[in-house]
Amino acid sequence: MRDPRFRVVYGSAARVRGILAERNLASADHIISGLPYRNMTDSLRREILDESRLALSAEGSMLLFQYTRTLQPYLESSFGSVKLNFQFFNILPALIFHCTP
Repeated sequence: MRDPRFRVVYGSAARVRGILAERNLASADHIISGLPYRNMTDSLRREILDESRLALSAEGSMLLFQYTRTLQPYLESSFGSVKLNFQFFNILPALIFHCTP
């Protein structure tokens, strides 16, 4: 994808704010995640979501796709707004969470 606004970063999602700082960026407008949160420890799951929320700009959003609702209570405790949609054209159908601070 050739768009100077789009940045792909390889690193730990738990360090998202540090990664932004290393690139002289104050915040992220959007974060897209397909991480397998269900396979993580509770503490790592919570750390990544909290760091992601803090990394977003006030008008920013985080989009996550998952295959179970396991993550929903964590999202609801970390974000001000969580909307759930479904992507039926995916195999397996995916849950799409749209979260804002």
